[in-house]
Order: sequence, then structure tokens, then C-alpha cells
Amino acid sequence: MKSENILLKLNKRSGFTLIEVMITIAILGILMAIAIPSYQSQIQKGRRSDAMVSLVETMNRQDVFKANYGGYTTIITGPGDCSGAACGLNFTDANSNEGYYTLTAAAGPTGNIASSVTLTATTAGAQTSDSNCTTFTISSTGVKGATGADSDNCW
Repeated sequence: MKSENILLKLNKRSGFTLIEVMITIAILGILMAIAIPSYQSQIQKGRRSDAMVSLVETMNRQDVFKANYGGYTTIITGPGDCSGAACGLNFTDANSNEGYYTLTAAAGPTGNIASSVTLTATTAGAQTSDSNCTTFTISSTGVKGATGADSDNCW
């Protein structure tokens, strides 16, 4: 009797059946279908701070420019070692700090660049897939705005 039990135990193989493996793969697929879009959405939300920080920093430079030259400027990039009003803000490029947005400047609410300016950050690079907040704006009067499918929750 004992030898039969030992023989039966030796003949049994351990492992997973094909059905068990397929069920596991299906469950993992469902979890990934939920997790990946949620993760990507959180990454996009985190990158939006790049636009906000860059706009505020650029507006600070605009205020310094106005104090020095009597008006704002639409020129964001400059030749590097330039100085004076013709050089604008003299940034090396018109991208945000981390490169997820492109910055532009235009005349603000008054319609005159000397008295007001509006800065815009538009999605670029890896952030272009963010349809909820496609642009951020800030004006010299302090008005903030955004465009996109969820523009009310951008700032």
C-alpha cells in the first residue's frame, strides 16, 4: 500500500494548466488596459507644471524688461550675448524649461505691446497628446487662461 502511494505521488506532475495561464494573461491584460491610460494621464498632468512655471518665470522677465525699457516685448529668443531692447528677453530658445511647451508673446489686453503682454505656452514634443490642456496663457494684468477639453481645470 505504501509503495503504491509513493508511486502515485511520483507520477503526479506539478505546474499550471493552459487554462490557468490564459486566465492569468487575461487578468493582466485587463489591469494594463486600465493602468496605462491612467498613468499616462498623470504624467501629462505633471508636465503641465512645466508650462505654468515657464510662463511665470517669463512674465517676471517681461516685468524686468518693461522696467528697463519702458514696455514689454514679443521677442523671446535673442542672439545670446546681446543686450538692449532689440534683444528681447534673450532666451536661448522659445521652449519651456523641460521642453514640453513652446512659448510665444503677443500684445496683451490693451492691444499695445508697450503697455501689456500675453504669454502663451503651447504643447510640444511628448506633451502634444494632451488634449485636455493644449495651451496656457498669462497676461501682464494677471489673467490666466487655458484651452482644451478640460480647460477649466488646467491652472
